[in-house]
Parts: sequence; structure tokens; C-alpha cells
Amino acid sequence: MVNKKFRLCTSSAYLKNLVKDKIKFIVFAHHRIMMDAITDCLCRLNVNFVRIDGSTKNEARGVSYR
Repeated sequence: MVNKKFRLCTSSAYLKNLVKDKIKFIVFAHHRIMMDAITDCLCRLNVNFVRIDGSTKNEARGVSYR
């Protein structure tokens, strides 16, 4: 559990630095808990982003990032 919290905190800190430095980035994540943490972080930073995961309908996937 400690390791998971550490990864979530370090990932959030890394994303904050990217946003602060105005660097464009793509994030790939495997676990839903990590994707949720990334989503929460980006929402708190008022970043526009597209999240595509297993629940995203095929029709919406191509439209999301254009």
C-alpha cells in the first residue's frame, strides 16, 4: 500500500512539473486507480485532457483527440 501511494504522489508531482513548464505530454497507464489519480491531478490543475480507457466507446475514441 505504501508503494502504491508513493507512485501516485510521485506521478502527480511529475505531472505538475510538466504542466508548470507547459510541456505537452501523453500518459499511458495500466491500472484504473492510477488513471483516476492522473485524472484527479489534471482536473485540479485545470488542464484540458482526453482520457481514453476501456469504457470509452469506439465511436468516441477518434473524435476525442482531434
